Amino acid sequence: MDLNEVLIEAAKDGNMLVLKAALDKGADINAKDKNGWTALMWASKNGHSEIVNFLKEKGASITVESVAPDIEDKELPNRPDLSWNIIFTRFGQGVMAMASDGSGLKVIYPNGEMPNISNDGNKIVFVSGLRFSNRPLADVDALYYASRIDKGYSITRLPFGAERYINSLPEIYIIDIQQGIYKKLPMNEDIGPSFPKFSPDGKKIAFKGTKEWKCDIWISDVDNWNMYRLTHEESVDYFCWISDEEIFFSTEKGEKYIINTDGSKLEKLTLFEKDDYEPLWSRDGRKIAFCNSNDLYIMDSNGENRRRLTEIKGWIGDWSPDNQWILFASRKMNGNGCDIFVIRVDGKYEMRLTSEYVGDDEIGGDFDPCWFC
Repeated sequence: MDLNEVLIEAAKDGNMLVLKAALDKGADINAKDKNGWTALMWASKNGHSEIVNFLKEKGASITVESVAPDIEDKELPNRPDLSWNIIFTRFGQGVMAMASDGSGLKVIYPNGEMPNISNDGNKIVFVSGLRFSNRPLADVDALYYASRIDKGYSITRLPFGAERYINSLPEIYIIDIQQGIYKKLPMNEDIGPSFPKFSPDGKKIAFKGTKEWKCDIWISDVDNWNMYRLTHEESVDYFCWISDEEIFFSTEKGEKYIINTDGSKLEKLTLFEKDDYEPLWSRDGRKIAFCNSNDLYIMDSNGENRRRLTEIKGWIGDWSPDNQWILFASRKMNGNGCDIFVIRVDGKYEMRLTSEYVGDDEIGGDFDPCWFC
């Protein structure tokens, strides 16, 4: 085994001593293995953050020409655009931000969670007051994450506002980045909001509203705060925007629908198999990413060309602005807690972006990633 091979194997294994020794003896810090992967790529993929930082300090390149030489589609990017940022929820800390390679980590809002970005990048919406202000609220934490981990879905039966769990309802906040101000969404109903999401044009926010164990989708205008209840299923489990006029949602029974934002044209979907869950349409509307069991899949928006991308053991976060990358949160490399990953739509390039959680509690880690461009 030559020095370059030693360097790359040390990066894979997280062996700092061997890695430093290989560099000291003349190993090329940007050397590639037979698949086109450098030491920095392997350290990032396997979550060895100390080695990642060390290699960057030593001048390792993050702008490689090719990650996998055997990729047929040469037009696909080899990495996410480094000008893009990612925001996400870090359990116990709040809304975080980082670069698309996992560097530059910082806190945006220490009491927030469930962030979402408008497509123009000018506004951030998030929930505050659910857990993080006076952590721990053990009962709420346990119910919330047990629902996500065990069922693979979002919040289903968390009784927001129940006196035995919390003393006040969570609230939705919007950060206007250009003006640098926070705005609180006035709630005119006794409901607990979660998972707020901007419409593609950024003019509306949809969110899940829970009251007395019953959950539906609510919509509010961003500017005039006109809020109304969209669904009356009382068992909405997950939702996402398809277009400015259409929303997908699923129920606790696994039923899947599309509904117009004015409440008309409720249509049952037959695109998906019974056990598919949490679909997310690409920004151009041409593809759908979704989960089934512990795997991440992708297919055309008409249901054709269904294929598996990777093991997920978690939840889809967001499509990139160029529709070539998918963010997701996963427990597959950290049995306790979630990390943030990114994968290219052909499944041939995958990178682990966070690996900070080292506790022994399954409800910890990083969740709800989305692109901030």
